[in-house]
Amino acid sequence: MDKSRKFLVVVNPAAGRGRAAQARAPVEAYLRSQGVNVDFITTRDAADARRRAGAAAATGYTHVVALGGDGTFHQILNGAFGDEIVLGLLPAGGGNDLARALDLPRDAVAAAHTLLHSPIRTVDVLRVHSANGPNIFYVGAGGLGLDADAARLANGRYRRFPGMLRYIAAALEAFRKFRPFALDLIVDGVPARAEVLLIAVANSPSYGSGVIVAPSAEIDDGWMDLMLLVAPLGWRQIIDGLILAQVSGDIRWPEIRRMRARRISLAAGRAAAFHGDGEILAEAPVEVEVCPLSVRIVAPHAQKAQL
Repeated sequence: MDKSRKFLVVVNPAAGRGRAAQARAPVEAYLRSQGVNVDFITTRDAADARRRAGAAAATGYTHVVALGGDGTFHQILNGAFGDEIVLGLLPAGGGNDLARALDLPRDAVAAAHTLLHSPIRTVDVLRVHSANGPNIFYVGAGGLGLDADAARLANGRYRRFPGMLRYIAAALEAFRKFRPFALDLIVDGVPARAEVLLIAVANSPSYGSGVIVAPSAEIDDGWMDLMLLVAPLGWRQIIDGLILAQVSGDIRWPEIRRMRARRISLAAGRAAAFHGDGEILAEAPVEVEVCPLSVRIVAPHAQKAQL
């Protein structure tokens, strides 16, 4: 075992309806049995996770690892971004879309084995800038509109629902009350306008526990993948779309428009939230840009994950 490596594992006890807290003991037992220099801390809240991750490099850690879901990884990413430190993920959340994108085992102990024996990959992140807050980074998929309303419900009223059911229930509830909005966007300097239900802005293929919105997205190609869902759309199409998005995401409807970009600006004709990694990040208007190959993370290989 490489004795120069020192790991800080950040445990979110609420992730996965308590799965992360339950996984701590077997993960810790495995890592210590391998002679790993590791410390575990349990976070009080998101701000505590960011603060602990942000202090990790200065206190001698070479790796900071999230034991939790995409939201937990999101917090350590934003705490440690810009530091000379390697990130890791032991998936134990409700969605685990980042684990899918990186081809990580969904079992936390198996992922701990992967953490010790896999190479370090350098991946892209997306930077979100708004007028009312600091820059925020996310590594997975996000968007503006209906999907952000669904993410808010998934983290609130439906947070105790398991896996994809949580997001599907939240999406259907959000659609019941949702009204399309005018979206003004600038894609790499080219302006456009559309009446939409949502725009997905993806660095990896899926969100919402396997809802594939950008099947061609790759986490290290220097691009973000955009998917616009243009209004109007009825209940039947929403349900059919959710089913197809769980299978392959290859939906070829005239209401769906796809493109790729390095930098975009989004403004909505009414109040609209932007989300990423399952978290509400900002209110429109926002600018999003790719920070290419800006974060190091332990993951098995550089091939695109099979979803």
